[in-house]
Amino acid sequence: MLKGGKITRREFIASGIAAVAVLTGALNFRVKKLLCRPPGAQTEKRFLSLCVRCNRCVEACPQRVIEPVLFGGLLELRTPWLNFRKSYCNFCHDAGGLKTPLPPQCVVVCPTAALGTLKLNPAFTLNKETGYSKEVRTFSIGLAKINTDFCPQHCDVCKKACPYFAIELDDNGYAFLTENRCNGCGACEFYCPEEYVSKTGEIMRAVTVVPNGARLDSV
Repeated sequence: MLKGGKITRREFIASGIAAVAVLTGALNFRVKKLLCRPPGAQTEKRFLSLCVRCNRCVEACPQRVIEPVLFGGLLELRTPWLNFRKSYCNFCHDAGGLKTPLPPQCVVVCPTAALGTLKLNPAFTLNKETGYSKEVRTFSIGLAKINTDFCPQHCDVCKKACPYFAIELDDNGYAFLTENRCNGCGACEFYCPEEYVSKTGEIMRAVTVVPNGARLDSV
């Protein structure tokens, strides 16, 4: 439960457990999968050192795309990540039904500035099919990756879902990405109907979002 800007007893205990994990060598037990963090996440190393696992961002997210990590390595346990299988990030542009840009609520409620550094991308007119009409500035989460081996020809689901016009179809009917328009919001992955099993046995979608390189520096 949120109590103003103060960290609660539960949050303090959670941060203490995380600190003990680091001191006892949990750095060797890392999640192998690259995780997309909420808007404003700093480099992974700094993010993990600042996040107190309070889950305030999870509670504040109107899209319910932020979840605590409950798998993989001990170091990342209960840290927030974006599950684009369940939803996508709209950077809180329509929070409360308002068609206007608002600060991401996860950034607003973060008590330690783990979600404190925001990277501005150029403004784009949002797709009318999503209900937005104004130009906005959003914050880069990551970059969409299209697996052309499994992306069906003439499928335009991700193109229609993308609010930034970052995905188009080429002359042969295959989806391609304009990288400087992509903000990693995850709408393409969320709506993608095509799934396959990777070499590691993981169920993947033909379009997935990976963390941006700047945030992964000095992991």
